[in-house]
Amino acid sequence: IYIDTIATTYGAIHIDTPSITEGEVLLIDANALTFGTAATFSTSSTALATTATGGLVEIKHTGNSTSAVNNLLYIHNDHASSTGTTGLKIQQDSTGQGLVINTLLDSEMTIST
Repeated sequence: IYIDTIATTYGAIHIDTPSITEGEVLLIDANALTFGTAATFSTSSTALATTATGGLVEIKHTGNSTSAVNNLLYIHNDHASSTGTTGLKIQQDSTGQGLVINTLLDSEMTIST
């Protein structure tokens, strides 16, 4: 699929309120991939202004899911012998912060290995 759009204020792909209650709205199976990536989000815009509360890629949850256990981002390396795989890598080539964590936790955060 190749999409060439001249839209300036609306997404080129928009999935509007699917009726799916279980499973995935978007699923990419790249099981034969030996080199490359399953998805790349890139911009070379010099005018990008996502503000302090946004970003080039955003994961948002606005529903009241009460005490149901949810992960907005789940990274799982599911093979014990895949020792060369890094779960999350951040490369910051600027002098800005590489990672910022804001939380409303009343207790201490624990980072373990």
